Amino acid sequence: MENYTKGDVVTVEESKGPHLELQKDDIVMTVHYGSKIRNLIGLALNKMQNSNTKRIVWTGSGPAITKTITCAEIMKHKIEGLHQLSKLAYERVKETWLPKIKGLEKLIVNRDIPCISILLSKDQLDVIEPGYQAPGKCNIQDDLEDGKCEGKPAYKKQRQFKCRKRKTPSAQNKNHRGRSL
Repeated sequence: MENYTKGDVVTVEESKGPHLELQKDDIVMTVHYGSKIRNLIGLALNKMQNSNTKRIVWTGSGPAITKTITCAEIMKHKIEGLHQLSKLAYERVKETWLPKIKGLEKLIVNRDIPCISILLSKDQLDVIEPGYQAPGKCNIQDDLEDGKCEGKPAYKKQRQFKCRKRKTPSAQNKNHRGRSL
């Protein structure tokens, strides 16, 4: 791609897939790749706790999806009893690449970028809706001990290794009974 420069980037289709039904009082938090989680959480917590707002929607796309999920999980941890509804979709983007060298044709690249929307609500949501998650804690270790789950945890204890300091050749020579080799 060193022979091309990036031209226009156009969103062809807004998103493919199911959408969340928003209400007029919903808070929509859009997460970007460079967003700071502590700033987003601080603002969202302030709005959820200091007003009559009962629903918040976290949205993100592309490389910001993991940060979006992290923000929603932190909110669920800070405010207990939140119901969750998650929806995934794809946004089609058309990129045009222009040639630097004569004789090459321009390239048109279509990319499908994943998007996620997570609705957190203090009120009950539709439990049969795909993507619904009821409030509560999920702890595999407690469930295993109570006999609710069978099998082994997905993780294993890592062995603890002691690191030995590697001696340099000059240090080895000096440590050999005070004589040089």
